[in-house]
Amino acid sequence: MEAQYNAAKYKSVLKKVRPVNEAMPQDLNPPLERPELSRDTYETSLSPKPPLFIETLKVTEERISMINFRPSGWLSEEETN
Repeated sequence: MEAQYNAAKYKSVLKKVRPVNEAMPQDLNPPLERPELSRDTYETSLSPKPPLFIETLKVTEERISMINFRPSGWLSEEETN
């Protein structure tokens, strides 16, 4: 007869952790608050001409060219310029 091995470690009943159904104290995890905005999003608009692309270690021209942002022919030539 072959010996059988069990990979589970035995834990005595004394070491078992039993959860207690209680409310969490509010000072441990205070409710989240929205951060103050440094600018008014409605007064400052986005620039129609974004800054030039600057490569980083993770975001390169090669990786950007592999991303399919839209299917070909989806926008007309007038819309892309």
